[in-house]
Amino acid sequence: MPSCFVCGRSRIPLTKLQNIIFQRFSADPKIQEKWFDFFKENGLDVYKITKHSLICSSHFDPSLFITNKYCRTLSKTSVLSIVISKV
Repeated sequence: MPSCFVCGRSRIPLTKLQNIIFQRFSADPKIQEKWFDFFKENGLDVYKITKHSLICSSHFDPSLFITNKYCRTLSKTSVLSIVISKV
């Protein structure tokens, strides 16, 4: 079951009810570097990141999301800003 790299929250029916989505890591090297800085500042081991690692939407400011009629997605230049301890 997929879980958030930062807080460990799993993708379960409850997270869907809470409107939490899971994002893959940015493919943009500049954005990735900012994400890695966030992880290092919060004591996370960036060497444990895999191509399957995900981040839950709780770590992003709500204003960074683009919402349309069918889905909510993260803008391409979004950087993590909210620290949530392990769940």
